[in-house]
Amino acid sequence: MTLTLIDVLQWAGCFAGLAGAFTLALGPRHGGLGFAFFLASNFLWIAFAALADTPGLLVMSLGYMVTSLLGLYQWVVAPVLRAKRATGGRAAPWMG
Repeated sequence: MTLTLIDVLQWAGCFAGLAGAFTLALGPRHGGLGFAFFLASNFLWIAFAALADTPGLLVMSLGYMVTSLLGLYQWVVAPVLRAKRATGGRAAPWMG
């Protein structure tokens, strides 16, 4: 069996999405990583949908990419901004 690029994109997107769901299910401590997996999955599915000429999947994947970016913002960027505001504009001690 020979894997084509479209096969690799499909299965990599599948496994990245499952990794994102599993990581989020572990609890809030791993939320940022879960959304990073989802974002990787979104990019893979977007590439797959473009190559496979499936516009419905392409639109859905673009929408999911927006939710993944929002999740990354909420879990990674917003806490850094809150910590910065709490310390008067200085980086939090754990940020180096």
